[in-house]
Amino acid sequence: MKLALSHNLRPHRLHNKLSQIELAKMVHSSQSRIARMEAGEPHAATNFLT
Repeated sequence: MKLALSHNLRPHRLHNKLSQIELAKMVHSSQSRIARMEAGEPHAATNFLT
């Protein structure tokens, strides 16, 4: 599930014309975490999905 999220996050974000900062604010996260999730870093989404 986490891998699917990382592969689909950027296209969905761009489709909705959101910056990483805007998305981070919407989900109460940080821009750096969004960037790591989009890059597919293994532990970036761990706390995000719980």
